[in-house]
Amino acid sequence: MQHYHDATACFSSLLLGTLVGAAVTLLAAPRSGPETRSLVGKKPRESADQARAMASRSREQGQEAAEYAHERAQAATEYAGRAAKQASR
Repeated sequence: MQHYHDATACFSSLLLGTLVGAAVTLLAAPRSGPETRSLVGKKPRESADQARAMASRSREQGQEAAEYAHERAQAATEYAGRAAKQASR
């Protein structure tokens, strides 16, 4: 569960940093109207693409962790079953 919270915090930080960075960029580097509108439209799309890529990687890592946990649980169950059989002999 800790990994989920870490990923959520990382994603939130990335999103917040992106938004703050975009705002500072717009305020610190004045451009003409069309240039600014172009930038305002482009940055959120880039951020959304980055967020989707991060979500995809997080989903894959979550699936890998779940598969690993399932394998370990099966191994533990099998081990416990063998130990119980030996103990009953």
